[in-house]
Amino acid sequence: MTMKSLPQPRGSVIFKEMDDGAVLYCTDTETYFGLNPVGVTIWRFLETGVEEPEALLNAVHQAFPDAPAGDVRTDVMEFLADLLDAGLVGANSVDHDSRL
Repeated sequence: MTMKSLPQPRGSVIFKEMDDGAVLYCTDTETYFGLNPVGVTIWRFLETGVEEPEALLNAVHQAFPDAPAGDVRTDVMEFLADLLDAGLVGANSVDHDSRL
């Protein structure tokens, strides 16, 4: 799956940072979703409204420079899919391919 633009956080989602990550809570669906530090980095980036997938990948890789770039790409794509499935973000244009 290739994303032409990043999904954006839904207005009904509350972000609460904690010592070891964060929690997302959707007031519409009453869904809780836990975030580790990488998830926090991704969520904070999505909140900026920047839509370019490569900018997100660069931001995550800068925050976690020891992570291999291929792993970053795979992990970010899986995390975004999880957020979409949970209804915490709104989908933008998506093509079917194996790249972000």
